[in-house]
Amino acid sequence: MSADAAMKERKPQLSASTSQPCNSGAGRSSTADGTRNPALLLSSDRQNSESSDEPWPISSTWRWRILGELAEVKLGKMLDKAKHTSGHRLPYLRNVNVRWGAVDTSDLLEMNFDEGQLERFGLKANDVLVCEGGEPGRASVWNGRMPNVKFQKALHRVRFNVPYEPRMLVYFLELLAKSGRLERRFTGSTIKHLTREAFIRLPVPLPPADEQRQIVAEIEKQFTRLDAGVAALRRVQANLKRYRAAVLKAACEGRLVPTELNLWRQMSLAELLRSEDIFNDGDWVESKDQDPNGEVRLIQLADVGDGTFRNRSNRFLTKVKAIELGCTFLKRGDILIARMPDPLGRACIFPGVEQESVTVVDVCIIRSLQHHYDSRWLMYAINSSDIRAQVSALQAGSTRKRISRKNLSTIRLRVPPLVEQTLIVAEVERRLSVIEELEGTVAANLQRSIRLRQSILRRAFSAA
Repeated sequence: MSADAAMKERKPQLSASTSQPCNSGAGRSSTADGTRNPALLLSSDRQNSESSDEPWPISSTWRWRILGELAEVKLGKMLDKAKHTSGHRLPYLRNVNVRWGAVDTSDLLEMNFDEGQLERFGLKANDVLVCEGGEPGRASVWNGRMPNVKFQKALHRVRFNVPYEPRMLVYFLELLAKSGRLERRFTGSTIKHLTREAFIRLPVPLPPADEQRQIVAEIEKQFTRLDAGVAALRRVQANLKRYRAAVLKAACEGRLVPTELNLWRQMSLAELLRSEDIFNDGDWVESKDQDPNGEVRLIQLADVGDGTFRNRSNRFLTKVKAIELGCTFLKRGDILIARMPDPLGRACIFPGVEQESVTVVDVCIIRSLQHHYDSRWLMYAINSSDIRAQVSALQAGSTRKRISRKNLSTIRLRVPPLVEQTLIVAEVERRLSVIEELEGTVAANLQRSIRLRQSILRRAFSAA
């Protein structure tokens, strides 16, 4: 039987909670002539996915079994805080090493294992490694190619004692984890854990061994095609990012629209700005100065995007406090420059928000009072690769990189006449609008690929 046929020909078994078949009564999933009713099946699957991770209708040749009945499940070794030097010093896997469908062995740490621990915390080919914390349930199959690797307590080792395709468990856990069905088994309110006690009670499907291999082969065939499509979309994303940078670079070099380069002037940012212009850091607003009921919005670093205002933060203070602190109130059209990553030196135009606004000290404010340059042109120039390289060279700080306003004022610009700035901005924005439309299409298709992956898994593990 082919894998597709195996998926299509499954019939529902008796419900785990009643003695009636799952396709009987008002909620039947078959029509009068015995054919499947996809709409009802989909509705049933959605109800299950939203309310429970308990068993759902599966093939009549399959059985639901508790994981602990099929496999030995063991947690790894607790970290050796005493730093024992006896025994065998060996590499071990941590939570971070186990990704969905892959184990990263590029950065393994080592600790000592006594003679009696070598077998207990050892790994064999086809063991399934499952994260206990971090992203609980994330899993992969150990290929056994690297000898003498152990595992740490943040991981479950699943070793089957009955014929069971280990990759099938990984795909089943992915279905549960990504659809939210696994979450009710977690402990912890903020940091989630999948304890051994909860994990061994997890119901898992047990198909015949030959069908397990067929189903896994079909899943991987579909995923190979899907992954190729996703890789192509990622390449398009990268190319669009490079094209965006190329547009800004060409704009700053006078290659985007017809220009008279002999009229362009080389000058620093400080030389471009006039004495009446505003070129300030934001304000030092501490937590004690903030008030969630305040009427003044406190714009954060997270709000400053690379050419776009992200509008992500939700911090406020009262107007009385803002005046008391001597804050600079923002105006629509101000240029905001992030003096911290990422990326360092990114700039956007403040579009205005509903409330009066001020900003934090690590955001620099530029405001032209006489409009002797185009603020949008200056923003695009600051975001260009040439200026970004200058900013990087001027950054300071060993752990938290930043650029001071003084150093920012020294960046060198090639400044076209104002009329050419306006033409350049129009062409930049025309091209960026095309890029943004394409980026939106790519992002939508990447989201669709996530849904499609879940759809493949749902079909593989259901009676449909």
